[in-house]
Amino acid sequence: MKSLIKTEIVTAIDQVKIEFTEITDFLHQGQKELKSNIESAEIKVQALEKINADLTHKMSVLHRRLESMEKISRSHNVEIQADPEKRNENILTPVKNIYSRVKLPTTDAEISMCRTGAKLPTTSAQRPRNILLSLLSIRYRDNLLSAAKRYNKANPGNTLSSVHLGIQGDRYPIYVSEHLSSETKELFALTRANARGKYKYVWVKFGNLYLRKDDNSSAVHIKNKDCLAKIS
Repeated sequence: MKSLIKTEIVTAIDQVKIEFTEITDFLHQGQKELKSNIESAEIKVQALEKINADLTHKMSVLHRRLESMEKISRSHNVEIQADPEKRNENILTPVKNIYSRVKLPTTDAEISMCRTGAKLPTTSAQRPRNILLSLLSIRYRDNLLSAAKRYNKANPGNTLSSVHLGIQGDRYPIYVSEHLSSETKELFALTRANARGKYKYVWVKFGNLYLRKDDNSSAVHIKNKDCLAKIS
């Protein structure tokens, strides 16, 4: 009887060992497959990360090229902001009035295009449209910008406004500036807001934004929104 029981126990133990070995072999194989799958997934993730980095770099390069092309396409343009609208008025009339006011001689031949821009926001009935003036060369553009700046600097209490254009009604300030892209305009507004109380000068030149803390400080070039975090 004892011998029979011992045999049964040994047999049972051997069976357990076999089953345990099968289970451990199964788990080990599953672990190997899982590890292989993880390694394969990691390789794919690394490949996707590289593709993403390459695409991000290409997008950045394309964005810079687009910005450069936009600046070039706008380099002959002047934007006259907040000019009150008058129905049936020749759009060149207020433009020539500005030239006359800032004492800058001009001819129709210097102007290649003159039109009104889209009203922003479009729901605003009060906000006038801007005038977009395209000149034959950058030199003509810079002459007008410089003349308007000199006039306003020489007449701080009587800067360019609708009054100088002979327009009746409420007085509106008139701004003669570079023709900036919507993205640069947004960045310019953010820069002015962030620089308020900390920087004395904020300006645009050739489509680029700059600011200066005071008369003795160096100019800081604001290339994008990330640069604003460094304003202190």
